[in-house]
Amino acid sequence: MAAPSTRKIWTDGNIQAIMSNIRTPSANVKTGDMVQVTIIDAHKKPTQAIKDRTDDTFCGDCPLRSGQGCYVNPVPYNSVYKAVDGAPVSEVPVLNKPVRYGAYGDPAFIPLDKLDTWSDRIPGHTGYTHQWHRIDPDYRRYFMASIDGISARTREQAKDLGYRTFRILSPGETTAPGEIICPNYTTGVQCRDCKLCAGTASGAKDIAIPVHGPANKVKQFTK
Repeated sequence: MAAPSTRKIWTDGNIQAIMSNIRTPSANVKTGDMVQVTIIDAHKKPTQAIKDRTDDTFCGDCPLRSGQGCYVNPVPYNSVYKAVDGAPVSEVPVLNKPVRYGAYGDPAFIPLDKLDTWSDRIPGHTGYTHQWHRIDPDYRRYFMASIDGISARTREQAKDLGYRTFRILSPGETTAPGEIICPNYTTGVQCRDCKLCAGTASGAKDIAIPVHGPANKVKQFTK
């Protein structure tokens, strides 16, 4: 019997990391076909967590959570939750496509030693964290510091901790020194082929992208 394409790969009993699209293709046009890692509540669907205002357990202090400009539609992740509900934790297999850490939820809730263990099985990845200011700075090896929507914690502070940064540009805003526009926006290259958003594992400049997505999401972000 073929191994499941969606599996629970880690939990601390309260939140869990779920790997999906291991064998089945991802339909995300921007990222291309990548294995998706979702970090969500271990006991309730994402939409229920948002309703209960407990999504901070897996989104942390992201200023865009609970619908405040978040570009992620949580509804499809109810199915991801359901696919592993009651299932045991499984090993991460040797993969033949890159991983998108944080399809939903903040991947910095995954212990660093787990990321280190999995790295030999993963042919490239992308990942972002809003928790960069309060976690072990060694997470910079894997993830970009997401600095959109944060005024008190600046890009300079993230750089002082050794992170490469990622931010969303408001309409009319331009890149800062040391930043480039996301290649998907400029050339259409998909994340699976680009993989610049891999923390310090990539030697590229910092990444910025103009605000994008459905009109209602853009409106929320620019409020």
